[in-house]
Amino acid sequence: MKSNTKSILFSLIFTGGLVAAMICGKMSYREPAYTIPVRDLMGKSFEEDDLKLRMVDPEIPKLYEVFRAGEKVRVAYVCVGEGYGYEGPILTAVAVHPEGFEIIGTAIIQHKEWPSWIAKIEQTDLLGRLKGKKITDYFALGRDVDGVSGATISTRGIVRGIRESAHFLAVRQFGFKPRELGFFAHIGLKEFLVFMIFFAGLYAAFKKKTRWRRPILFSSGIVLGFWLTAPLTLGKIGSLLMGRFPPLAENIIWYIIVVGVTAATLIGGKNFYCYWLCPFGAVQEALSFSGINLNRPGKRIAKLGRVLGIVAMWTGLVIIFLSGTPSLGSFEPFSTMFGFKGGGFRWLLLVFFLLAGILLTRFWCRFFCPVGALLRLLAKTKRLFRAPKKEPDGAGKKNMKWHFTLKDAVFLLLFSLGASLIVLVWLEGAG
Repeated sequence: MKSNTKSILFSLIFTGGLVAAMICGKMSYREPAYTIPVRDLMGKSFEEDDLKLRMVDPEIPKLYEVFRAGEKVRVAYVCVGEGYGYEGPILTAVAVHPEGFEIIGTAIIQHKEWPSWIAKIEQTDLLGRLKGKKITDYFALGRDVDGVSGATISTRGIVRGIRESAHFLAVRQFGFKPRELGFFAHIGLKEFLVFMIFFAGLYAAFKKKTRWRRPILFSSGIVLGFWLTAPLTLGKIGSLLMGRFPPLAENIIWYIIVVGVTAATLIGGKNFYCYWLCPFGAVQEALSFSGINLNRPGKRIAKLGRVLGIVAMWTGLVIIFLSGTPSLGSFEPFSTMFGFKGGGFRWLLLVFFLLAGILLTRFWCRFFCPVGALLRLLAKTKRLFRAPKKEPDGAGKKNMKWHFTLKDAVFLLLFSLGASLIVLVWLEGAG
């Protein structure tokens, strides 16, 4: 009974801290000021300095009309829209000709993506290629607009924000009916493969089809990892907990991975994602084929490693809730591994955990993965209020003397280095 009471007390403290961080983050949130970035867009679109900006409707702070100084004839409308990227919302602005009904300028005015991803998109001149498009176009990625390899999710979010702005103007200011695509038009090969891998992993895990595990896991590593760069991350779970749900039709994979895995773990009481679907788990297991595998550390040192992982996960969520920016709290090496993007300390983090994974199979997964720690906690919630099993007399009363070994010292050093690198990743993101 004592262990059950401890679990409930831990859950209350754990959840209470996160709720407090979320409330503080909500209270400190301020609506973004659109005026300055909108003026910057005007300057780039018209290359003039004597332009005046006026809000069309005080109730709609995202819609503006543009005039030349001393003139009453408007030269453009500017509208702000929102898409959803890899790490959270992306705000975009569109300048539209009032008579030609076409886009004359676009800009990204706020985002929470990794700067290297946005830099890659800007290098491809994605925004420039949207100029001249009609505001009634759908801007379908891969059809009307070419995507950016290696930054597909961010590109989709940017294009979605542009489309939202253009269509809002088309309907409100000009009375047009924009072209829309049905839900099933968004389902392609990527969505089909992700669903099949998810369903196969879910079914096999709960039906204990152990022979299927590695084929499913390595398939997920290829599809969710190196192809789509769409693994489950702490940032995505943080977005889910903050109530940031992207549009369903354009983010089917997000819902399958984030909502599907979380719901299945909570309902089924089993963390099946880590050992059946996680792309980085597949990489960790591939490293174990090297044959250099140390035995597991002693129980006390292993417990210390798991506690460090839980503390890192909790701290990451607190940072996400307080800042409202998932990328600041998310410290996994996934984007660096699969997207080949990240700062210097993220690369060091990746190299360190890959090398540690050679020494001990799934070193990252066992001790430091925040997604794994959170899913394990979710899986345990189903058992929290069950009556504890009776232990036989004398069970748990043995007082074995603990001997600190050289192997324990090695793992203690690895835990210290891993935790230090995670802190450095956070500091790098904040800077």
